[in-house]
Amino acid sequence: MVSFLSNWRDQKKRRLSNPVQTKLKGISKSLLASTLGISRRNLYNQNRKQDSKDELLKHQIIKVMELNPAYGHRRIAIELGIGKKRARRAMKLFNLKPYKRKARWTKKKDWGQPDAGYPMSDGPAGAVIAIFGVLIIAITRYDVRRR
Repeated sequence: MVSFLSNWRDQKKRRLSNPVQTKLKGISKSLLASTLGISRRNLYNQNRKQDSKDELLKHQIIKVMELNPAYGHRRIAIELGIGKKRARRAMKLFNLKPYKRKARWTKKKDWGQPDAGYPMSDGPAGAVIAIFGVLIIAITRYDVRRR
């Protein structure tokens, strides 16, 4: 997220530097870059074609995600017929994330087992009933063993 914000700021400063650079031909690039607070490398031509390609890809990814919200970068890449690295880069660039289901935690030992049958309710009364139920079961087992 931090790199995205820094890239966005650099792009904004680059857009600002181009008109200034054309109006002030006599000023060196080092001085211009230091006054704007960017590196000299950002004053030179950037790859504008990639930005337009990324915008088109963004719209295609959004269309796929509308139909299949849980698709990640791999399935989106298969759907669009592009490489998964390209899809992942575009999704990261535009902060596009698939819908993630919230899984409920269960113990593997409980899978396929019948319910315990304890009366549980929402609140402290249900907890007290459950505790007394466990105590009664423990006491009866203890008594059976002593006999």
